[in-house]
Amino acid sequence: MEREPDDPSPSIPNWVVIEPEICRKDVASYCRHGVTSAKVHASNGQFLRVSFELSAPPSVSRLFLHCPEEREMGSFDTVVAAHDDAVLFRLEIDFEGLCPLALYAVDYFVYTAGAHPSGGPELSLLPRTYPTNDEFYAAPEDSWVRTSPSRMRDAQSIGLLRTGKRGFVVAELRPYPSIADDEHDEPLAAELFMLRSNGESPKAAGEWEVKLLTARGGKAKRGDICWWQTHKVVPFGTYLCWVDLYRGVIFCNVNHEKPDLQYVQLPAEGAPHCSPDLYRTGFPQASRTVCIGNGNEMKFISVIRSNGMLSGASKPGSSFTITIWTLKQSYDVMEWVKDAAIGAHQLWAMEGYDGLLPRIAPQFPLLSMDNPEIIHFVLREKDTFDADTNMYLVTVNIVSNKVLSYEDNEANISEESDDTAAYSLFFNEPFFPSEFPKFLKKPTSM
Repeated sequence: MEREPDDPSPSIPNWVVIEPEICRKDVASYCRHGVTSAKVHASNGQFLRVSFELSAPPSVSRLFLHCPEEREMGSFDTVVAAHDDAVLFRLEIDFEGLCPLALYAVDYFVYTAGAHPSGGPELSLLPRTYPTNDEFYAAPEDSWVRTSPSRMRDAQSIGLLRTGKRGFVVAELRPYPSIADDEHDEPLAAELFMLRSNGESPKAAGEWEVKLLTARGGKAKRGDICWWQTHKVVPFGTYLCWVDLYRGVIFCNVNHEKPDLQYVQLPAEGAPHCSPDLYRTGFPQASRTVCIGNGNEMKFISVIRSNGMLSGASKPGSSFTITIWTLKQSYDVMEWVKDAAIGAHQLWAMEGYDGLLPRIAPQFPLLSMDNPEIIHFVLREKDTFDADTNMYLVTVNIVSNKVLSYEDNEANISEESDDTAAYSLFFNEPFFPSEFPKFLKKPTSM
């Protein structure tokens, strides 16, 4: 009798930090009755099996595709978003009859913990965002199929919002920033490409649609988002929020019958009024983040270096300040309130910050989803990625002023994962905090 592989996730944390890159495992390793295992057919009929390998933060959790050896993993094979009990991911597939203008066939899937009648996770295939050749020529001239058949390519611009017990919205926002001076005072506008599902069907019933949106009351202006670049999308209450870590946050009530836009600028120094010079200042993803705390509060965390750099290795002993802000919000008024500011010497003086940890600027700050007093960050000594690069995952309590734990990232590398997390950090890829493990059916003790 064939032996069922062991479930790789017997211990389930309350929340996880999901690595964006999907990893590959062989088909034989798939645990059919695993706590995190799920399966579905892709648009081309191919049978897909996935599972998660879960680790408590600050360690990284990973999504695995169990597939034949000849199936190579590509750049489109990524986790895209997460909210509550659901995770959105995508896989590139071979699809016969693909319209050449679509360029690639990329399927999107929603993984929902505890949604299957058995109590296990459920995997749903979303309707295609790419047309066949026949569908392209049969579609109306003004439809999205004809005007823009290559959709949902930029993962950083795509968000997932859970609505009700089984419903969800998946959306991509394309803001219209001002280009000419005479456009600066025009109301903020954007195109929303979205799918709204009530979740009643395992096939994720719903269809893609395009909506043209404007700012609520005309308050936000196109000049506010000049040179806009979306770095991440954050679910917040009934909103999806598109974040430019140089500039601000665009709020959209995507599940409303008539969605509109709101905008709030980040309390960050040095937001460029022109195209950002990445070669001069570095990437903001390494030093800034917008995240949601356990009280459904939006937080902005920024590591401000004395030399003005946003990423890259810092000199040992150089100065920096970690600032934490909370967004206070009413119907149409939003403002940031500073919660804390922690200087370099305050951090280094914390109990538990011992001689093994380098005295350098933290990177990739992240708020705990369990406790707003706890933040996680990375200490990376070099910009180069090699065997000699030391990288520590650190957890601190900013109220008790204690380092709660730290680990060398090498201790978190499995043979099958090939250290994809370290690669993602090196290339400033976003990670996804998620509470979906809370909704998994817990394994019974033997």
